[in-house]
Amino acid sequence: MKHILAGAAAAVAVGASGSAAALEWSIEPSTAFRYDWTNNYRFLAGGSDPGWDIAVSPGFKATTQSATTAFTWTGNVSAVHSSVVDPRNRIDANTSLSWSNRDERNTYAATFTYVRDLTLASELTTTGYLTDVVSRNSYIFSPSYTRALTERWSFGISGSANWARYSRTGDNGLDNYNNYSVSPTLSYALTPQTRITGGIAGAWYHGTPIENRTTSYSATVGITHQYSERLNVAANVGYAHTHTQTDGLFVCLVPQVVSGQIVDQLFPSANCPVPLTNTGASDQTSNTPIYNLSATWNLSELSTVTGSASEAIIPSGLGSTLNAKSYFVGLSHNLTERLNSNVSVSLTDSKLSGSTGGVPSSQYRNLSASLSYRLSLRWNLDAGYRYSQIVFSGSPNLSQHFLYAALRYDFARMAFSQ
Repeated sequence: MKHILAGAAAAVAVGASGSAAALEWSIEPSTAFRYDWTNNYRFLAGGSDPGWDIAVSPGFKATTQSATTAFTWTGNVSAVHSSVVDPRNRIDANTSLSWSNRDERNTYAATFTYVRDLTLASELTTTGYLTDVVSRNSYIFSPSYTRALTERWSFGISGSANWARYSRTGDNGLDNYNNYSVSPTLSYALTPQTRITGGIAGAWYHGTPIENRTTSYSATVGITHQYSERLNVAANVGYAHTHTQTDGLFVCLVPQVVSGQIVDQLFPSANCPVPLTNTGASDQTSNTPIYNLSATWNLSELSTVTGSASEAIIPSGLGSTLNAKSYFVGLSHNLTERLNSNVSVSLTDSKLSGSTGGVPSSQYRNLSASLSYRLSLRWNLDAGYRYSQIVFSGSPNLSQHFLYAALRYDFARMAFSQ
């Protein structure tokens, strides 16, 4: 699988260099200054761990497009100073290169993404689990191919390879992992507004240094429908067959007095007051429903409501894949030509695959509101508030109030031809 993906990446690079020879590139540089403050930086029990981050983030967006070929390259680097976590100074980064090429019947596409970030935010947002605070490097490659068989029938196949590496692993509850997946699909257009899609998929997960593996196969059927110019809905449902083999998962077991007896209570691994405990080996097979429902409703020219609900088997750095359920509702509204607002609520409910009952489920709840104001042609101001709560079975709820403000300057667009 690794050799196939490497070959595909090389082919994309060769094709990209040839296709872009006569294209005009557009580059949009920018620089952002951001300040974050929270009353509970690491989600400590009791809610008292105030702290702040300040960051300077230069970035850019480069694009080019012809009748058949398109490229988009984005990137930014953030120099961050923290008042709480060590090292106090760190570098975060994010870059993504997307390429597509199409003819009358065929569409080829590929995206490569590199992210360097902090698990405190990234793992919590993705998995709903609070982890130890370490840096993570992620490398993600996603190729795809689609062919129009007839006016109504089309075939597609997509894949992904995800390599995640943490600055520290082992008994902190985090593991490096590789995750690969491939999914062929077949779709049929019932009408210009309605399309039905069926697909199968396979995914393979391997965590190290502790040898944990997950294999998952799924079958789904879905429909997309454009009810009107303002309302679009999509639904995808199916089942996943998952086999998980673990040599152990590290969890936080804290002795507590319950009804006069000392018992082990489960707590989040982050900030655990005792060494983490290995739950031991397990070998489990499960059949679980998976789905993805989404809707976009333009209430007016100024307001848009979005909503989604999903259940999926996702990779993580926690030593295993996760069965994660996520729900989201958001409202965006243009208050004026320059001032935009957003309000949203979300919930992520997760449980580790292969768990024998010794690993807690986790809920990550969010309520957020933000404003974006265009000060001038070049300057933009963003500010927002978020209330977060983490709920683990058998442990007290953890909460956080979070405020941020960011000022961005967009440089003049530059264009050049090769």
